[in-house]
Amino acid sequence: MGSMGLFVLLIQAMVCFNFVGSNDHEDIVLGLMLPFSGQWPVGRYIAGAMTVAVDDVNSNENLLKGRNVTFIWNDTTCAGKNGLYQAVNMWLYVHRLHAFIGGGCDVVCEPVGLLASAWNLPMVSWGCSSLVLSNKDDYNTFVRTVGPYTKMARMFTKIMRSFSWTRTVILTSSENVWQTTSYAVKLDLESEGILVSDFFTFNPGHENITGREKMQHRDVIVDAKESARIFLLFAYGGDVRDLMLNSLDLGLINGEFAFVCVDLIEDAHYGRNTWMGDDGRDEDAAKAFNGLLNIHIKTPEEDSYEAFKAEARHWVAEEPFNRPMGQDEEVDVHAGPLYDAVWLYASALHDVLEEGGNEYDGLAVARKMRNRKFRGVDGNVTIDQNGDRNPDYALQDLHNGKFEDFAYYDHETMHLVFRDDFTPTWPGGGTKPPSGEPECGWDNEYCQTNTVAIIAGVSCSVFVLIVIAACVTGYFYRRLKMEAELQSISLWRVNFDEVVFDTRKTLSYHSGGSVQVMTATPFFFFFDTPVAIIAGVSCSVFVLIVIAACVTGYFYRRLKMEAELQSISLWRVNFDEVVFDTRKTLSYHSGGSVQSHSNGPLSLGSNPVLTGGRNTSSSNRTDIQKFCDYGVYKGYVVAIKNVRKKSVALSREQLIEISMVRNFKHENINTFIGACIDHPNVCILMEYSNKGSLQDVLENDDVKLDDNFKLSFAMDIIPEYELCVNHNSYYFLSNGSTLFEASLWTAPELLRCPPPSPYGTPEGDIYSFGIILQEIVIRGGPYCTQALEPKEIVTAVKMGARPVFRPVLPKDACSPQMIELMELCWAERPTDRPNISRVKSSIQKLSGGKAQNLVDNMIGMMEKYADHLEELVNERTQQLEEEKKKTDQLLHQMLPRSVAAQLKRGDVVTAEQYEQVTVYFSDIVGFTRLASESTPFQVVELLNDLYTLFDDTIDNYDIYKVETIGDAYMVASGVPERNGNRHAAEISSLALDLLSSVKSFKIRHRPTEQLQLRTGIHTGPVVAGVVGLKMPRFCLFGDTVNTASRMESNGLALRIHISSATCEVLSQIGGFKIELRGEITVKGKAPMTTYWLVGKEKVDFDLPDLCLAASPTDHSDQTDELPGTVTSSPTET
Repeated sequence: MGSMGLFVLLIQAMVCFNFVGSNDHEDIVLGLMLPFSGQWPVGRYIAGAMTVAVDDVNSNENLLKGRNVTFIWNDTTCAGKNGLYQAVNMWLYVHRLHAFIGGGCDVVCEPVGLLASAWNLPMVSWGCSSLVLSNKDDYNTFVRTVGPYTKMARMFTKIMRSFSWTRTVILTSSENVWQTTSYAVKLDLESEGILVSDFFTFNPGHENITGREKMQHRDVIVDAKESARIFLLFAYGGDVRDLMLNSLDLGLINGEFAFVCVDLIEDAHYGRNTWMGDDGRDEDAAKAFNGLLNIHIKTPEEDSYEAFKAEARHWVAEEPFNRPMGQDEEVDVHAGPLYDAVWLYASALHDVLEEGGNEYDGLAVARKMRNRKFRGVDGNVTIDQNGDRNPDYALQDLHNGKFEDFAYYDHETMHLVFRDDFTPTWPGGGTKPPSGEPECGWDNEYCQTNTVAIIAGVSCSVFVLIVIAACVTGYFYRRLKMEAELQSISLWRVNFDEVVFDTRKTLSYHSGGSVQVMTATPFFFFFDTPVAIIAGVSCSVFVLIVIAACVTGYFYRRLKMEAELQSISLWRVNFDEVVFDTRKTLSYHSGGSVQSHSNGPLSLGSNPVLTGGRNTSSSNRTDIQKFCDYGVYKGYVVAIKNVRKKSVALSREQLIEISMVRNFKHENINTFIGACIDHPNVCILMEYSNKGSLQDVLENDDVKLDDNFKLSFAMDIIPEYELCVNHNSYYFLSNGSTLFEASLWTAPELLRCPPPSPYGTPEGDIYSFGIILQEIVIRGGPYCTQALEPKEIVTAVKMGARPVFRPVLPKDACSPQMIELMELCWAERPTDRPNISRVKSSIQKLSGGKAQNLVDNMIGMMEKYADHLEELVNERTQQLEEEKKKTDQLLHQMLPRSVAAQLKRGDVVTAEQYEQVTVYFSDIVGFTRLASESTPFQVVELLNDLYTLFDDTIDNYDIYKVETIGDAYMVASGVPERNGNRHAAEISSLALDLLSSVKSFKIRHRPTEQLQLRTGIHTGPVVAGVVGLKMPRFCLFGDTVNTASRMESNGLALRIHISSATCEVLSQIGGFKIELRGEITVKGKAPMTTYWLVGKEKVDFDLPDLCLAASPTDHSDQTDELPGTVTSSPTET
């Protein structure tokens, strides 16, 4: 069946739905939903428990006052589509279904639970564990005798403590039930000081799985074994089997590793029972499963439970299941919760009936099931305020293909108790639990002593050898150098022949080109000392001057900057100077021109640096636009961002940043005007952008955006990013106003910084740009297709699970090239992300090589948008006309058309005199007795059926329906539109028509009983007018109305009683058959001669047989003549 067919079924179900009251003789019908086939055919092993439970309830004299409980059942195949179909099928074709019992699979419970809530039908599940079902806003009639898996979180902590394990790794399927369960377990473990070293997420397997997808399971095992020895597996049977086979192939089934899973079936190691199929590795899987620990619902060991299992085994082979169990097959543990589900519903329904409630009020029955304790077949049952059971669990060891309980967890005491008579088998066949860590510890801490000593000894030895070698080398180097100098005599040896002896007392010599004479001296060297001193001093002074200039310039710039920082008058705003304009239009300065802007709420992003700030959050938020005030400051329109702080103390770093932002002027930057830091008016003033925000456009469904338009938005953001890059400034590109909302755009490597830096990186902004691209493409917030809270999203991104958690886009959202670009931008490793030049080039290629910005596309789309606007106006006008027709139709059903027209024009409707009108009254003889013997719902059902028949009939006549009060029905003709004397004929014909239709009318809850319609008609003058302002009514006043009522109350069942005035008008018209009744006494009037209207010529009305009329004693208002007395023969007029 297609989705449209299913939708039609649902609509039919809603239309066919009627509230009915209790009936002490009706069976209580339960709809049992079982997975009897499919991937988890547990119904074959628990169905008999339903028969046992129903028999026990029926045989209990203290339950349901002897009412009989029956059930029907359908096979859901553990598939959402089929489960939904079966539920609708039972609801449509089962007369007065009381409740659903089931189903066992979350994919069935979640959609059917919503339907049951909409139908006000109780649904008691014996096997569904999804946390979503605890939400009583959506599932207000859903209760279960099992608990959500999240309730076993503390048991994992107890297991870890019991075996002295302090470190673990979580491997979880990406399915919602396992994600919520594993995350709850992680939080509980970490709160108790147990390290969750890694958290891996993988996609679940399926029948058509590819080799690449299967490698994902192997990859998570390879990575997990490096960080922990205790593996917590959260997945269904096929995925657990694949993980364990990979563990076997990697040599992890060796006694050093332990594996714990949840709710695994015993034969999950058989490939044919899972998505893996018959892969020939069942023996390997059985070997890998040996020693696997499994957390399961606890089953009692009492003899009474064994007797219950024997009964369930017997009845599953009988009607209506007819499926005998084999000798090697066991009754499943879910048989107990199935039995308890029936008993829980029966007990709650009993309480509702005892209090006089309606057995079909599912919400009332569900309330009675919550906060309830009772003794079930599998032990004490406690249902909490959410309708979830607080379950006890068993820890099982799989050995030789059988699960064996060896520890029990009590939810009330939170104690884990081990059996003394059983020793579990661990992976690899050992009986000793793994230590949970390598022999030398994770940081080699247990083997550190010897290693440190060896390293220290070797290091000291090497250091000593190096020192000795250096000393020896230095000694021999200096010795060889000295020997070489000794041998080099040319440095000091003089050739005597080169010496000239002079005998004069004085000696002339050249020095600087002049001839000087000096006395002989014994010195061998001569220096020009004054020149050397002057040169040295000059160089020193020059260096000092340069240093002084540099220091002076540095301190001058610093003092100037400090002065600017302290001069807060440059940016500080006096709040009294800000004018909040309440006019409809506002004139302001923008680029030197005066513009006009319509006054209203302004949508802005919260980022004070980048223009066009987006303003979104996660998809489950109902209000994702933020609005801020705006006003006028010194002639400029400014956007005002309020800051919730009582006081503002600015540090030097913040003053530097404010100075930078104030001096930052660029067409892509929203200008910072100033700030007010005086309590209570702490706020920031930014230049108002009259174009609004990007998110305003994205969230406006009336604005049609094609791919080119979206690419233009992306191209307009790139210059902003390039500007930041050129100034070596990087920011988190985001628009979140809270910590977790802003983090939705933040790269994972920045999220992991403790604490996150206020500045970003180029790679981090590329990641943020990729998230913004997702917003633009699908016109929604980040991660809007994933139903998670911002905190959960940020945690998943920060965790870095494999595969990485990123936004999910519909396949048809954009081109594959755009999706590839986004995936590159939000790559896990920063080095894998493209730079801004590559991003810009890719977007240009996607736009056909054009680098058009938003303005270019705006101009190109103006004509298209104008056409679209015209179509939109026509469409809205047509919708308005349709709504107006509906309103007029409803108004005309309440008031006459002429009166309604006067009210719509605003005219006062005055009372009007009508000279001759015929008024019709009818009621049901014996209605008081009938109502006392029926439920209120049955009475409403009867009157609704009857008056619907009457209303359909009067459409064929010129008649106005005045009102209905209880069983009384009043109509008139000749008002508000006069019709001569036809009013009597119209009313008389209608009376005959209605009496004829009553003959075949069936009372639903009393189909054999004849409805006793009594009719009275009178003709005369009336006054008509509208009474009241709220819920106005068109009423008739005058003695004619009273007399018509007396004609009805003094009439007889199945007869039409008319006055002499009406008879006279009919005689003038002719064509009606009238019998004289005679003279009767009417309360408050003189004796009146009245008549019976018995037919009409040339029209064969099939009137009821008077033999079926009620006896005179049933006519409560008959006071005068004996009913049925006829004083003259029939007369034709």
